[in-house]
Amino acid sequence: MLSFMKDDYTYHKYYDEVVVLLETGLRTSELCGLTLTLNMKKGY
Repeated sequence: MLSFMKDDYTYHKYYDEVVVLLETGLRTSELCGLTLTLNMKKGY
């Protein structure tokens, strides 16, 4: 499935999200709720 997604014109944009879901065990709703938080003062 991943090799298909990686090479397919339509689905390649979802490849990274599917890898995160499979590797971490996140539910789809949990993935949708993730946000990017950067704290430059603390260094992360």
